[in-house]
Amino acid sequence: MAAAEIAQSGLSISQYWDAATIPDYLTGPLATFRDLNPDLQHRVFSAGEAERFIADRFGRRQAEAFAACAVPSMQSDYLRYCTVLALGGVYADVDYRCKAPLRPLVERCDGGEIFLGPTVHDLNGRSTRRVWSGLFAFRRPSHPFLELALEIATANVEARIPERVWPVGDNVRAAVWLTVGPGIFSLMRFIHEWGSFDAFLAAIAGSPAEPFGELYCEVIDRHDRLAEAFEGVCVSPYEDIWQWVEDVPPSELPYKSSEQHWHNFKAAIFR
Repeated sequence: MAAAEIAQSGLSISQYWDAATIPDYLTGPLATFRDLNPDLQHRVFSAGEAERFIADRFGRRQAEAFAACAVPSMQSDYLRYCTVLALGGVYADVDYRCKAPLRPLVERCDGGEIFLGPTVHDLNGRSTRRVWSGLFAFRRPSHPFLELALEIATANVEARIPERVWPVGDNVRAAVWLTVGPGIFSLMRFIHEWGSFDAFLAAIAGSPAEPFGELYCEVIDRHDRLAEAFEGVCVSPYEDIWQWVEDVPPSELPYKSSEQHWHNFKAAIFR
């Protein structure tokens, strides 16, 4: 797809900051995405803009799910599925700087590209590598992978599973990760690769993911739907991320030490 076609198609780089005013320390990192990618629309959504976008492009159910997320990172997690599903292109977290034009990332897989995380985890004897979702790209809107991810995220928010299984303020990181965060891409991949719902449920038994397992399977409904979802999707090594972006040092990001950051959040994660 030529640059002019991408621009005409409306493919975007989508990012999120919950407040209407972006702090000065983020303007530089955000500008790297805009300046290096003149052939992609660059959009930084606030909470209000995100809610209106979701209501307009999807509907009341999805807008209510977004509004129910109390943690800014949950809002960001939910929005990323919506924007790239609706617009195509790239989602990037605000704690990255762009290093290179992203059009080749958008184009190099037929469907989309997601990235593995750096750490190998043991899950009941299975060696697993989670998927990150701070950067991902899809060549066109309406990919079934993101349709399914949004369905799972919406059902998870509506079910409010963390409220039933953990006291308020406990296991917030796991709750966010599994409800709307990178756990969705990760568990979709696990179910797909492990061959059956039964194998998946056995593998997550006793882990923080266990309370979510039945709902994930219910939403996916049939295992072969995952083959359709993953068609054309490249699952790339963690190291490949760094040809496109670099981390902004945490010392330059005051919000990461605040109580609003999901690593430090102690209140109820749902409104």
